[in-house]
Amino acid sequence: MLFSANLLTNPGFETGTSSGWTTDVGSLQVRSYTVRTGSYSLGYGDNTYQASQVVDISAYATNIDAGLVTADLYTWKSFSGASEGDTWRVRLQYLNAANGVLAEYDSGVVSTPNTTYVQIQDIRVCPTNTRKLKIVLYGSEGGATNSDVYFDDCYAAISVDTFLKQYRRTRYPGSITGV
Repeated sequence: MLFSANLLTNPGFETGTSSGWTTDVGSLQVRSYTVRTGSYSLGYGDNTYQASQVVDISAYATNIDAGLVTADLYTWKSFSGASEGDTWRVRLQYLNAANGVLAEYDSGVVSTPNTTYVQIQDIRVCPTNTRKLKIVLYGSEGGATNSDVYFDDCYAAISVDTFLKQYRRTRYPGSITGV
C-alpha cells in the first residue's frame, strides 16, 4: 500500500492560529491549554463555532473510481461541559467535484462528557467520484460562560491498495489504467 502524509494544513493548530481552517459559524480561537499533543488546540471563540477543512484528492481519481483508495479521517476531541449543556459534533465527508456529499460519518450532536481526549475516526474505501475530503468540527456552549469542547491532532490521509491493483491488472488485463 502507498500511504499519503497528513493532507490537512495546520492539523494540530501548532501555528498558534486557525490558519488552514475555514470558520463556518462563530469565531475560532486556538488555545494553549487543554491540548492533546503540542502546544495548542482549537477551542471556542463564540458560544457556538464550526470549523472545516477541505482536501483535494482529485489527483487520485483513476484509483478512487477503481475502488483502490481508502481514506482515513480522524480528530481527537476533549469535552467536559455536559453539566453546563455543552455539545459537540464531528462530520467526516467524502465529496464529489461539485462538493456534493457522497458519504459521511456523522457523530451526531453529543453531550456526553469526557475529560480526556478521545478519537473520532472513519476509515473507508472512497466512494466512486470522490474528489475531496472534508472534516467538520462543531462545538457549542449550552448556557455557561464558555464552551468546554476542544479539538486537536486532526488527520486526513489516503492509501492506494497497490496489491489489489496489481492483482486486478494481472487477473483482469485492461481493467485498470493510470497510476
